[in-house]
Amino acid sequence: IANRFTDSIFYELPESEYLPPSQQLYQWLVEPLAKDLETREIDNLVFILEGGMRSIPFAALHDGEQYIVENYSVGMMPSFRLTNTVYQDIRDVELLAMGSDTFEDPELAPLPGVPVELDIVAQNLWNGKSFLNDDFTINNLKQTQNSNPFGILHLATHAEFLPGEPANSYIQFGDRKLRLDEIRELGLNNPLVELIVLS
Repeated sequence: IANRFTDSIFYELPESEYLPPSQQLYQWLVEPLAKDLETREIDNLVFILEGGMRSIPFAALHDGEQYIVENYSVGMMPSFRLTNTVYQDIRDVELLAMGSDTFEDPELAPLPGVPVELDIVAQNLWNGKSFLNDDFTINNLKQTQNSNPFGILHLATHAEFLPGEPANSYIQFGDRKLRLDEIRELGLNNPLVELIVLS
């Protein structure tokens, strides 16, 4: 059923094709807990899954009347053991917003909304600093983290996450692609960046 559900979503089949497996998964995974979730006023569900189950869009689970995301925020974690679940209040941390609206690589489409997005995120929604286009560099990210550490990193850019080796996947910066096997070079754990948003 998981394969049928996943295939249905990715091939944009009609609702009549993916709704039955969506509802079946909901009945198996969420419905047995529904009363406890309501009693405890839980409104956030996190799924920790193995292998092929990670590709299922759990936000599309359906209870027969509504999609799960209409009642809960839904997230995924790769492993409970590898995740720090201690609550961290981020209301007073600094934000660094970075992005680009154009790219040298002709295969990467322009993102014309990025300047407005960075301005809103770094000026109106949060106390922060932003770098756009030519200033959206890995070096600027490292220097900013070293001189004035931030707790939230917002990147408005292209990225590609592929199976296999981490070097197969990347996040596009203004000056180059940052391969996932290079992430440690950024120093985002000293001090720890609490939230990274890829937009």
